[in-house]
Amino acid sequence: MNETIVITLALKSSVLIVLAGLASTLLRRFSAGLRHWIWCLMFAGMAMLVVLPFVLPSWELPVLPREASWMNVSVASNPSMSNFAIAPGVTREISTKGGPWSAWAGVLWAAGFLLVCGRTLFDLWALRWIASTGELLPALMAKVAYRCRQRLGASNPLNVRLTDRVSVPMVGAALEPIVLLPMEAKSWSTDRLELVLLHELGHLRRYDHVTTLMVRFVCALYWANPLVWLAVRSLTLEREQACDELVLRAGARRIEYAEHLIAIARGLRPAPGRAGIAIVDRSGFRRRIQSVLHCQLRSAGHSRRMAFLSIAIVLMFFVPFGVAELGERETVVRLSEESFLTELLTDLEAGTFGQRRRAAWSLGERENPRAVEGLIQALSDGEPELRGLAAWALGEIKDPRAIAPLVSSLADEDIYAREMAVRALGEIEDSRAVDALLEALDDPSPAIRSAVIWSLGEIGDRTGLDAVAEAVEDPEPLVRQTAVKVLVGKAQACDPLRSALSDPELEVQREAVRHLGDVGQPGAVGPLMARLEDADPVVRREAARTLGKIGDSRAVDALIRALRDEDPEVRNWAVWALDEINPSRV
Repeated sequence: MNETIVITLALKSSVLIVLAGLASTLLRRFSAGLRHWIWCLMFAGMAMLVVLPFVLPSWELPVLPREASWMNVSVASNPSMSNFAIAPGVTREISTKGGPWSAWAGVLWAAGFLLVCGRTLFDLWALRWIASTGELLPALMAKVAYRCRQRLGASNPLNVRLTDRVSVPMVGAALEPIVLLPMEAKSWSTDRLELVLLHELGHLRRYDHVTTLMVRFVCALYWANPLVWLAVRSLTLEREQACDELVLRAGARRIEYAEHLIAIARGLRPAPGRAGIAIVDRSGFRRRIQSVLHCQLRSAGHSRRMAFLSIAIVLMFFVPFGVAELGERETVVRLSEESFLTELLTDLEAGTFGQRRRAAWSLGERENPRAVEGLIQALSDGEPELRGLAAWALGEIKDPRAIAPLVSSLADEDIYAREMAVRALGEIEDSRAVDALLEALDDPSPAIRSAVIWSLGEIGDRTGLDAVAEAVEDPEPLVRQTAVKVLVGKAQACDPLRSALSDPELEVQREAVRHLGDVGQPGAVGPLMARLEDADPVVRREAARTLGKIGDSRAVDALIRALRDEDPEVRNWAVWALDEINPSRV
């Protein structure tokens, strides 16, 4: 397999996936059917990428770097040129044969392609076999099925079977579609059966059984690209939400439909084959339920005229994009790192103020220990801004030689320079700086004390963390809020965070509620349950989210009551938390 073809297809497919993802994100307020159509066009375009170079002339896109080639010039023609290096830009002969890895890469790709195709064919055969052993619908259920088809205006042949080999309703992804219902459907209420059939027949009306096969084929071609499987997940979620919207447009009530979906999901077992389109799947189920409860129903999708127009527009992009080939671009000769570092150090010592400031920033970005001595000298510069930048750069380099000079800078008269010195000591993460930082907790500036708290958390010394826990009682809200953040995941966290739940400052309360779940202490469940009744909706949201992270079943009843909260985000987080704690209670 040619390496350039592999690289070209990988880059082009990745570009298409990113573009489709951006378009889907920008159109999130539109119907799910439109977003699903965009993903389908993207997968069709990926199939075209394989075909177009063989049927249309190509053009070169110079994006690959030009590399130097080393070759042996014939000694017979010029003995003095034996084993001479030919530099970039000089005419040279390049071998088109790939290395040994190229053949193995081709074998590996072919194995993956056959594996995915074989799995798809096996799944199709398994679904056909299950359908052939299934039972026809009883008369009453058949009447409901025909009524649903009429409500949707579908013209597909109606082929619905009952079987004990599936746990949830599904549509077989084949050219001759079939709807499979579990045997439990016989005991379903008429309302549940009708909603399920509206959803499954919606797949047939939208020809999802055909597009699913197309997507599986493209996955076989691009199986080695991880973005492809992420795109499949997005397409699947949009496909199910599009059918949910069809059900809602047909007159279904949101809450009733969501309750039926959750009830069906409880009995979910591994499907017989991935070629089937199941009504529920664990992947993205919470987001789907939220969409059912809160989505705004737009127009019923896209008309045929709009579909043809979008295909024409996409072809105008896909055709030139598909036949483009990656070529070499000219490289730019840059100054060596050592020479550039020397220039920066010269500017830091003797340049103008603007040059010294840029030099300090660039030296910090490069994190080269050679710059430490020059930056230490810059801590005594007459400009406070430069002293602060020099301290920041020393923190980025993380060299222990800078600890003592940075400790001396804690007495700098400028608040910016002091803060940068404090943060640099935190970046270095050396316990030798703890005593000096503890003294800096007496600084009159809240910004300095907040920076000290952060640095003590970065160092992680026990003495410093004890001081952080005490800082939860600091008179300044900024310091208290920083202390709450720093304590997350620390052994000293539980009692101070619970105390912060009663802080007079709202932002401190929010941070405490948000991070108690990271501590994971069961003793926090009671105070968090009380916060579900807080007047601030943000506190209620964070309380529901944190209770879900802790996963204590004592919170179930309080979270169920939160499902009736006036704030939709609180209700969403309550649904998520209940699912995390005990899905059967949802």
